[in-house]
Amino acid sequence: MLYVEEMEYLISVSLIRYLYRNMTTESSLNVSMGEHVDLLMARKLHWASSAVMGPTIALLGIIGNVLSIVVWIRKAMRSSTGNYLIALAAVDISVLLLFLLTDSIIYLYPFVVVSPAYGKFYAFVGYPIFYFSVIFSIWMLVAVTVDRFIQVWFPARAKVTGF
Repeated sequence: MLYVEEMEYLISVSLIRYLYRNMTTESSLNVSMGEHVDLLMARKLHWASSAVMGPTIALLGIIGNVLSIVVWIRKAMRSSTGNYLIALAAVDISVLLLFLLTDSIIYLYPFVVVSPAYGKFYAFVGYPIFYFSVIFSIWMLVAVTVDRFIQVWFPARAKVTGF
């Protein structure tokens, strides 16, 4: 019985791969040959950025953000800007991890796409939290900018208010 289930799984994976590869055929999109070549080039570029360069950059980014947190968490480095930068580094780590789990894993392990567990994770956890983290990272950067503006333009008030 297990053999039949494995065969059904392999057939469904093969069917999904076939449909994915042939989604952008010239007949299905009704595009010219030049546009078809552009679509193929875009797919190859997305593969290179998600499966090759993406994980490398993400791992370097995670290491850099962990080192940043280690430096800014020291007592001598504590300030309002330091607190913002610690939070920014933590959010950036979550962005990088979720990039690996939502975008890169599809190209590194294509069979994951057909897993119901991954579908639920992607729909309810990975995708929403990834974009929430991106937006939160942007607003943390805005907060750092406002904090630095106050400290540079109003240094006396910044010391009184604790900035």
